[in-house]
Amino acid sequence: GVRVLLVHGDASGDEARFLDRALDLAPDDEGALSRRSVDPDTFAAMDLADAEVVVLVDAPTPSRRVAERLAAHVEAGGGLWIAPGDHFDAREVEARLGELLPARPQPAISSEVEGPVPAPGHDLFPAGASGLEGTQTRRRVGFEDVDPDAEVVLRFADDSPALLLGRHGDGRVALSATTLGDEWTTLPYRPGFLPLVARMARRLAPRTSTPDAPIAPGTAIRLRPPAGVVRLRVSGPAGELRDLRGDDLGESVALEDTVAAGVYRVQVATTDRPLHEEARLAFLVAAPAEESDLTPGDVPEGTDARGAQTSSTTAVRPLAPWLFLLVGLLAIAEAALRLRASHLARASA
Repeated sequence: GVRVLLVHGDASGDEARFLDRALDLAPDDEGALSRRSVDPDTFAAMDLADAEVVVLVDAPTPSRRVAERLAAHVEAGGGLWIAPGDHFDAREVEARLGELLPARPQPAISSEVEGPVPAPGHDLFPAGASGLEGTQTRRRVGFEDVDPDAEVVLRFADDSPALLLGRHGDGRVALSATTLGDEWTTLPYRPGFLPLVARMARRLAPRTSTPDAPIAPGTAIRLRPPAGVVRLRVSGPAGELRDLRGDDLGESVALEDTVAAGVYRVQVATTDRPLHEEARLAFLVAAPAEESDLTPGDVPEGTDARGAQTSSTTAVRPLAPWLFLLVGLLAIAEAALRLRASHLARASA
């Protein structure tokens, strides 16, 4: 599943409780989520190789060294979600992480406003009720210089962005205008909060290179290892196919030995985690459906020894002679029976 690392500015606060609970209760039907929650000091000393999505939840501005690691994480395909709070310093965040952000955050202001609710037409929420209706926000961060390519996921009632989603390198960065706890907003109390958190975590996760639909036997495919992977092993229906380490990995791995039909499993290892299943890189090889069609078809015309096409013929035999023969036999049988009956009658007389 998607590995989410939560960095809480106040690990004992309600914000941590709301997010932890939302991720723990997220259903697996759209993909499993696993989370780990740490404080800023622990995060500063961590290797991000095993984190696919990092969420800075009202966390202090990261140091330059940590900011560089976050930039590398996103450029390699990882996800980053930044949510403000009382520890959030807009100017410092802009100075350290500005190149990653989809907009330039402004200092927080106190302003009563309805929302956030889904932006019209965004695909994060299906059509209909989102479960965020009735949300009220007391305090928020404004945005300037919004990237024209950024997606507006949520909006306030005054049409200002409440959640932006942008790209940087191969990864994605989300920037919230209000807290993910109840300090500034009633958002965590809305029934749509859990789906919002779960879907955003999945949307920020590294994109895989494997297709969702089965591929035909013999189709070449390129596997793109997640950030931080130091070993990758591919196993096909008949056993192990590839086992790559270190420099042999690169940004993608070409795999051409896909002749056998069946499931191809992928395991990866990072610096702090041994080989484990990476379900998002698994793929299925299956023969085209038309090759398994058992519907009877037309019998093809044959060819002679020289390869010339021959036409088929059907012998038609008339039934009339057989019918006449049958009638004649019946007449003879009837005459024989009448003669026998006549002899028996005379004998008895």
